[in-house]
Amino acid sequence: MQWRLRQQNFLEEDPEKWSTSSRQYNLISALNLLDRHYNPRKLLLELHDTALRSNCYVLMAVVLPVHQYVEFRPSSAQSQIMWLKTEGRTFEEHASSLVENEFIPAGFEVVKWTKLPYLCEGDFNKPYYLLSDALFLLRPVPTERISVESGTSHAVHNEL
Repeated sequence: MQWRLRQQNFLEEDPEKWSTSSRQYNLISALNLLDRHYNPRKLLLELHDTALRSNCYVLMAVVLPVHQYVEFRPSSAQSQIMWLKTEGRTFEEHASSLVENEFIPAGFEVVKWTKLPYLCEGDFNKPYYLLSDALFLLRPVPTERISVESGTSHAVHNEL
């Protein structure tokens, strides 16, 4: 994937340093990444801060229902794997809970969303699998982060 993007003159970022870069972005895409990240809330907060600083949208794709699978975790990550809070019986219920439990607390509002087919790599049983992807266009909303007794951080939206 990175090789193909470089062929089209896309810039690639270091996965551990991108959020501290001073680079301005026109659009940030995180496609089928959130459920593979060791700390999805940290990723959402970094995406929010970077998108807000760049005054850009975030294009987020997530396979629903969410089945988190973390292959890589940096050696500096001491904490446990953080799990996304989603629930529901239908695709739409999972999408709604992802928005309410993860995107809004991270400081995003949903501009638009859609459901798309997603073909992923198969295994010994099948050459590919057909899954359902939710694609969200997210706008960062200015927030103030407040700490609570549990040591977690919550975003408080400032109305414009």
